[in-house]
Amino acid sequence: MSKPELPRFIQLSSALQEFVTVEGTQAQQHIRPLHQYLTVRLVLEGGFDPGEITPHPPLRVESKGQRKLLRFAPDKEDNREQTLLGGLKSKAVDVVVTKEGIGPVLAISVKGTGNAFRNLTNRMEEAIGDSTNLHIMYPGLVYGFLHFLKANREGEAPLAPNDIALTASGEPVTWLFSADGLKADGFAGWHKLVLGGRVPEGLLDNSPAFQSRERRGARAESRRDG
Repeated sequence: MSKPELPRFIQLSSALQEFVTVEGTQAQQHIRPLHQYLTVRLVLEGGFDPGEITPHPPLRVESKGQRKLLRFAPDKEDNREQTLLGGLKSKAVDVVVTKEGIGPVLAISVKGTGNAFRNLTNRMEEAIGDSTNLHIMYPGLVYGFLHFLKANREGEAPLAPNDIALTASGEPVTWLFSADGLKADGFAGWHKLVLGGRVPEGLLDNSPAFQSRERRGARAESRRDG
């Protein structure tokens, strides 16, 4: 018996393969497979009818007596996005679930960053703005923001230091460089860069993640003594 046909992007790995290998971002060819993956999973895991989802996944529901069967239907696939009327402006959203008689109930915005990590703050601002805009019109809407980052390896592309995610040896980058060449380690180093080369006293004192083991031990001893 031959294996039944399945949607191409039923697994996240296949969609991510497209995201990291497709060159250029024209027509969103690098990110559309992730849209398709989400629509399929919303049917399989979320239980939504394929007809309620935009873009329409390559699936359809067939009724046989009291049973409903899910079938692979490549002819049903449609990559068009849905435009929602927001409180401030209309917004084309990557993935939308709409219930008849209710309206949009779930929306997902999908972003991908390939080689410009310095723009992440802009993406965060977009997420806040889009969420506010849509919730003015649809207060009960569940809005999701999904962001994929491509891990660029040092030396493989002409990238700025703050756009590299992996060192040449394959280790994750944990430092940043400022314009004057200051090397900054971790969260404290980031604050040194942002705040002009120093961390205000007490800024990190209450954060266990950045307290040294010795400092935590000394504080524990003082509490016991007290």
